[in-house]
Amino acid sequence: MLCFSKQDMDVLNRQINSKTLSIGVKSLLDVIELSQQTTDTYRVAKFADALEDIGGHHDGGQFEIQFFF
Repeated sequence: MLCFSKQDMDVLNRQINSKTLSIGVKSLLDVIELSQQTTDTYRVAKFADALEDIGGHHDGGQFEIQFFF
């Protein structure tokens, strides 16, 4: 099962484009799993909110995802 539809991916791309966030792969997988447990209506918002919580970027700061191992 796909977590995000093509339309969801387009919305996410617009929301997180040109923003910076350093996140571990395990943390990203946890956020994806959390999003999968959410209804389709709120999935994109939940994913973006969880990434913002991890990065502390509620002020509209940069949000480009950088992975580290």
